[in-house]
Amino acid sequence: MEKERKNKKVLLIILLLAVILLTIGFAAFTAQLRIQSSASVSPDPSNFKVLFSSSATSSVQGPIIYGGVAEGGIFEQNATTLSGLSANFTAPGQFATWKFYAFNAGEYDAFLNKVTLGAVICTPDGADPAKVAEAAKGISIKISIGGQEYSSSNESINSHELAKGNGEEVIVTLTYAAGSAAVDGNFDVSIGDITLEYNSAD
Repeated sequence: MEKERKNKKVLLIILLLAVILLTIGFAAFTAQLRIQSSASVSPDPSNFKVLFSSSATSSVQGPIIYGGVAEGGIFEQNATTLSGLSANFTAPGQFATWKFYAFNAGEYDAFLNKVTLGAVICTPDGADPAKVAEAAKGISIKISIGGQEYSSSNESINSHELAKGNGEEVIVTLTYAAGSAAVDGNFDVSIGDITLEYNSAD
């Protein structure tokens, strides 16, 4: 009987140890690891570059292609400014064109969001100022960007993408419309700032 009691005690201790070990083991299997994190993405603005180029496939300095009575127009390597576009009209029916490229040299696709056309400024160059003022009413400007034409400023352009590593043709055209007032001499026509605004989002 004494032996039976001892066996029961031993059995009870073993059972109690088994329950304790099972509880510890179960707790070990239900431990949780939790990671709480957040991140923000801020693209490096130095990696967003849309530049003027004389090529549709790379950012290179080169000649601007002129047409009609166009004069002037230069840009430097990696330029974001093109300056010096001018023309010397002598009679209605004349035009001037400048052709170059906008090239995406950055790491992100670019979207054209806005085009601003500058004022056309006419200055007498031997012609009567009053006649030049009348003739100026017949001078118009338009710009073609990647085949899309704009004859006035547009601040809400959508879905005009310029993929990274690609260029798109830009053509600026000044026209002295046929039938406009004639002048008795030469006059110079200059174009105010034309702005093409590219962004990383459409």
